[in-house]
Amino acid sequence: MSQALIERLKVSHQAIVDSIDRIQPLARNYMAAKPRVCEMRERLLAHFGGQDKELFERLSSFYQNDRQSIKMIEFLIHDLKEVKIRFLIFFEKYTGELADRGSKDFPLDFIQLSKDMLSRIKVEEDYLLPLLDKLPELPLE
Repeated sequence: MSQALIERLKVSHQAIVDSIDRIQPLARNYMAAKPRVCEMRERLLAHFGGQDKELFERLSSFYQNDRQSIKMIEFLIHDLKEVKIRFLIFFEKYTGELADRGSKDFPLDFIQLSKDMLSRIKVEEDYLLPLLDKLPELPLE
């Protein structure tokens, strides 16, 4: 597998963690955190954009005879969908037109989103990256 793609995912993971770390001290003050929330949104969109249908199809094709790996790929796809839904709900609430109305809920919502994102990063590091490491070279986009 392209080490460049794996490295890109690792850099993306670190950028997401950095965004969370930058927002955490401001989580009680939504207006102060809002610009960093928008930055985090962009980082997450870029990260999720790299995990498209084509990537998972290539993984499935490569591991077609490995039942355990196929089950893991199916889990990764399903988990990604769930994480994206939670991501979209959060960012609709906090970066949409009515964002300021939900600001009293922001600290708890941010903590939950952070947990979700950190959990997804752990899953990717533990399962997705090792699967990608065995793939033949993939072109970077």
